[in-house]
Order: sequence, then C-alpha cells, then structure tokens
Amino acid sequence: MQFCKTCFLCAKCNCQLDPNGYHLWEGAQICDICFAKTMSTKCTACDFPIEPGDRWLEALNVAWHTECFCCAVCQVELEGAAFYAKGKKPYCKIHAKQAA
Repeated sequence: MQFCKTCFLCAKCNCQLDPNGYHLWEGAQICDICFAKTMSTKCTACDFPIEPGDRWLEALNVAWHTECFCCAVCQVELEGAAFYAKGKKPYCKIHAKQAA
C-alpha cells in the first residue's frame, strides 16, 4: 500500500509519519511518540518505555529497568538481591526497618 506524503498520518494523533520510523498497531500506522505513550511497557521508576534490548525485570507486579530497581532510601541497585516491599516501593535489607 502506498500513501502520498501528506496522507501518511498517525492513526492516533494525526501527525505526519516518517516512512522509515513508524509502528503498526491493530492494522494501523502510529508514530513513535504514540507508540511509546500507549503501547509499550513503561518502567515504574522512570516512566520511560522499556525498549527492545533494554535490561529489565518484573517485581512488585510491575516492570522496572534493572538500573531503576533500587532501594527507595539509599538508591542501591536491587537486581538479584534480597529486597523488602513496603507501600509498593522496594527497600534494601538495611532500610526496610526504617520504612516501617
């Protein structure tokens, strides 16, 4: 299927699409911005999309970039380490008592 440049629009926001950079969603073309906002998994900590090739994990029933999964107090990375959850936030062993 071919479109003229002015008719090749995002199905969600109607911006003009770059023929080299768009996504197909349910049979329609959408721009990178709309894809990132509504279709991709986002990191709970930084709210940026988890892109193909990113290292990520699922903890507390949500997705995190591995570098964003840190203690809510001291920011030590918790990937692969024991952690404690309070109020949907991860804590290292040292700070879990302070969060009580």
